[in-house]
Amino acid sequence: MDPRRFRALALGLVFAVVLSAPIHAWAQEPARSAPNIVTVVETMRTYTQGLGVECIYCHVDGQNGRLNYRSDDNPRKQVARKMIAMTADINTMIGLGRSEHSTTRVTCLTCHRGVPDPRPLNDIIREKMEREGGQAAADHYRALRQRFFGGPAYDFREELLLTTVQTFVDGRPDEAIELLKMNLEFYPQSSRGYSALAYAYTRRRDDPSAMTALEKALDLDPDNSIARGQLEQLKKYQRRR
Repeated sequence: MDPRRFRALALGLVFAVVLSAPIHAWAQEPARSAPNIVTVVETMRTYTQGLGVECIYCHVDGQNGRLNYRSDDNPRKQVARKMIAMTADINTMIGLGRSEHSTTRVTCLTCHRGVPDPRPLNDIIREKMEREGGQAAADHYRALRQRFFGGPAYDFREELLLTTVQTFVDGRPDEAIELLKMNLEFYPQSSRGYSALAYAYTRRRDDPSAMTALEKALDLDPDNSIARGQLEQLKKYQRRR
């Protein structure tokens, strides 16, 4: 990086920190000198890495293609200040009565794990489904999995997704089916996944599709006694009809 550009960026960060709403220690020490430029840059880097974002996530564009670090126009900057203060308070509390070397410190990464939205994946997918429907929820899950699978950000285990779908399969079976079909894209050999799909089909009163799903579940796991019992019940029910 061009040294002049680096100095401009670093000074901008210093101004942003010093002139922003103060973190507790700085607010209590107004006469304290400006922090070291390298320290500020490294601190800001931990924030962006913790959330998996770039500086523009909290700051706004300024003149000449540079970010305006002093501006408060981005609401996320206000949230960031509160989160920084909260983290400082937490570290102060957990450090009471303990030596510096025996205390675990909390950072942005502790909760965010490299993503802006630190909520569990099941909460994110459930909200997406409630607001935009099953197809949107399935598409969002695919996008998150493509980007974050294999990392610590989200739990992509099948069990978690199936448990999430169960919370609304009775009331919204069509949308549940969208997510359950998506689940089988990632777990095509899951007898449990096909059994869950079969149940969703019964809630939609689509018994033929439910029986097809149960037969697939039994092909994958002949010892799946639950799927076998459900399939026999559906066949008897259809004969009575």
